[in-house]
Amino acid sequence: MPTQIPPDWRRSRRYACRSRPLTGYDCRTVDISSEGLGIETMQWLEPGSEIQIEVKGRPIAFEVRHCRNGGDGLFRAGLLAKDLDADLMTLFF
Repeated sequence: MPTQIPPDWRRSRRYACRSRPLTGYDCRTVDISSEGLGIETMQWLEPGSEIQIEVKGRPIAFEVRHCRNGGDGLFRAGLLAKDLDADLMTLFF
């Protein structure tokens, strides 16, 4: 089972995820939940905008919920899956 990140204001549990590049968008995963992803990217993402990322050959639409400067020229963003049928935990683990 993946390592759980301590609880905070989020609706669902977050789990640490091996940083890996994703297809369809220049980013790397940081953490994952049943509802979305935490990513690092070199590009600012506008909250409320939509991006599409391919996970194991399946394109999934995400809404950018927040984005902040993470240092070292990277931005940290939280993404909410718009595809309610996407089982992110199964796709990543």
